[in-house]
Amino acid sequence: VALLRHLKQDIIYQHSLRNLLPFLKCHQIRGFSMRNVIDYMVSLEKKYRPIIIPELKELLCFNSNVSNTTNKQANV
Repeated sequence: VALLRHLKQDIIYQHSLRNLLPFLKCHQIRGFSMRNVIDYMVSLEKKYRPIIIPELKELLCFNSNVSNTTNKQANV
């Protein structure tokens, strides 16, 4: 998220040129420094962690159950 925020103006510009996907795939990221965005990232963590962690746990449990079911079916 911090990286996309850093590239916001470039993303808007490239989108207007209909060149966003090639830009995101091939563009070198310049001027991005973790030390400049640590506070922003910490604020995101404080705000969204209570929402994201339960969702990730649920997703991991679901994927684990699907994987186990697939493995059991393959062994039959």
